[in-house]
Amino acid sequence: LGRADIGHHYRPAANVALSGGRLWVVGSEPASVLALDIRNPQRPSALEIYDLVGGYPDRILSLLGRGDRLHVLGYQEGPGGDDTMGRNLLLTFRAESSGGPRLLQSQQVPTEQASSYQGALRWDGDRLWTVVHDQVASWRQDGLGMALAAHGRGGCYLPTGLQIPEERLYATCATGFAENWEPMVVDLSRPPDFP
Repeated sequence: LGRADIGHHYRPAANVALSGGRLWVVGSEPASVLALDIRNPQRPSALEIYDLVGGYPDRILSLLGRGDRLHVLGYQEGPGGDDTMGRNLLLTFRAESSGGPRLLQSQQVPTEQASSYQGALRWDGDRLWTVVHDQVASWRQDGLGMALAAHGRGGCYLPTGLQIPEERLYATCATGFAENWEPMVVDLSRPPDFP
């Protein structure tokens, strides 16, 4: 397979997504993504940078792709820089093989408290899950975008490892005691208040 140098234009701790024939990487600017054309994996090319959320201090928390859709979990600061009014957004883009991604839908993620630094997106079959702190929401495909199916509390405040197969959330959670971690399993098949 091929290899491409993207220099220092990415955030090493951020995830990547595959959508529309391109590999999407969260950029070094918190609200940007890098798009790398990988239709010919032996010669990846055309590194492009796009601002998807709005610019600093807004940021991208997680990316996830499926087909030509690029889903972004983002954070948007409140009016006048008021962080207490910040919100998390689920953005759905159409990612095509050239040009910038086209925004199809923007929705506020239901949370009791917005997160500006941590959040996750996971697929489980045809459901997309957003995880922000200990708040979990399920989304289903609805036309061009996603429709909220259920939401509630489930999981832990800052999970370090997270998987969601077959309506079960598996997380590694901080216990609050030094460097101790414990596993957690949550049954997500009983919304809206997950146990």
